[in-house]
Amino acid sequence: MATSDAVLKRLEQKGAEADQIIEYLKQQVALLKEKAILQATLREEKKLRVENAKL
Repeated sequence: MATSDAVLKRLEQKGAEADQIIEYLKQQVALLKEKAILQATLREEKKLRVENAKL
């Protein structure tokens, strides 16, 4: 019985660790999305500035 409890406790710990890793990765994905949007916006702004300068 003690072995089963130890295994269960270990599995619960691993599950909690996995949940933390998943949350961290979700945050990283959100940051990467924001950065990608910002970069795209800056590229578009630069393109429009060049276009305006030609006009």
